[in-house]
Amino acid sequence: MAVLICEKCGGETIAFEKCSGCGKKICRKCVKSQKKLHKLDRVAICRECWGRMGKRGKFKSAR
Repeated sequence: MAVLICEKCGGETIAFEKCSGCGKKICRKCVKSQKKLHKLDRVAICRECWGRMGKRGKFKSAR
């Protein structure tokens, strides 16, 4: 298995999520919230984007 580097904190991780606000690949520690849209689709948002109300609103209204 390949070890990937988190674009937010620089830590090593095996699995990552893509932030819906900034588009960076983030590790589990950097994820503030995530939700499941369908069986296979998930949306995640990082801690930095959670503080911006416009990006948080887009995350909460995602379908």
